[in-house]
This record gives sequence, C-alpha cells and structure tokens, in this order.
Amino acid sequence: ALKYQTERGPVDAVTGNARYTINEAKLLREIVDCSSVDCLVMTLDGCGPFTVRAIACDTISQLKQKILDHIYKRTPHSQRPTLASFDLVIYIEFGSIRVYERYQLIEAQSQLRYEKLLNGPESF
Repeated sequence: ALKYQTERGPVDAVTGNARYTINEAKLLREIVDCSSVDCLVMTLDGCGPFTVRAIACDTISQLKQKILDHIYKRTPHSQRPTLASFDLVIYIEFGSIRVYERYQLIEAQSQLRYEKLLNGPESF
C-alpha cells in the first residue's frame, strides 16, 4: 500500500525523492509534469491486455517496474524477473518499435515524454 501511494505521483529515478512520501527528507519539492498516460500492455505469452498507468516523467525503467509489479503482484520479489530481462515494444498499425533505453549513462533523460510515447504513433 505504501509503494502504491508513493508511486502515485512523480518519483525521481536518481534520488528516490517522491511527491507523495511519509519521509519529509525524501519529499520532491520541484514542480514536475505529472500528466498520466495509460499503457495497454500484453505479454509475449498472450496474457493481457491490461492497463498500466504511467506518468510523463517516468523513466523507461520505472515503467518496466510498474509493468512487472502488475504482472507479478502475487509473486515474491525474489522470484520475479529482472528489469533487464525484457524489452518494451510498441505495436502500432504498421509494425512495431522497440523502446531502447537510449540514455543508459544518464537514464533520467529517457523519460516517456522524451521517448515520444505520450503523443501516440504519429509522433514517430
């Protein structure tokens, strides 16, 4: 319940500071674009589709973590796959696009809005 409450708003991927937190030292004080986008997710084994809500300032890793949390919500964390063990692929009308973490050295830059995921397929 606490993780859900904390991740309801923006969370800084580098420092861990969050808009909604019980620890004032970890409070995110900057004003951040927190518009949300609903991602329709399907797994390769055909499970789904299900909706995962992401925030515009989420990094690709944060979105992947939210997807894992949704798929494996009844599985112990020790038995869950790692973030590096799967890729995100966007399926659009004319094919698919693999979402790479292009900014691995400065991963905070690979936010959903920079990956152009918020405007739909026409932005590609």
